[in-house]
Amino acid sequence: MGRTNIFLYLYFANLPLPKLDEQQKQSLDAPISAAEILSNIKCLSNGKAPGGDGYTTEFFKCFSKEITPLLVILYNDIIQKQFMPQSMRTAIISLLPKPGKDHLDVNNYRPLSLLNNYYKLFAKILAKRL
Repeated sequence: MGRTNIFLYLYFANLPLPKLDEQQKQSLDAPISAAEILSNIKCLSNGKAPGGDGYTTEFFKCFSKEITPLLVILYNDIIQKQFMPQSMRTAIISLLPKPGKDHLDVNNYRPLSLLNNYYKLFAKILAKRL
């Protein structure tokens, strides 16, 4: 373990971080229902850039009844196996120029990470459970 890693370990080991009780753990690990997915699809923001798969939030909202059964299988498989597919662990990073700044200077760009919407939906469901 490198010097920096030891420092980070010691720093985080001594932080009084909150811990989940058994009921909270079970709530997070509970199977995800179709109703939970449908209600969270409605909360997705429109007009956002899609991830690498090209599916927009508008697509999810329009075809929510058709794709929800597939998402139930996917999300519960992730929870059960504790493994997420590569497409959900991948982001496309684009650099956007800051408005009104010199575009020849690399410091005048900001990164934008594009994530697939079915990953964002899964994260939203887990965040609401927390």
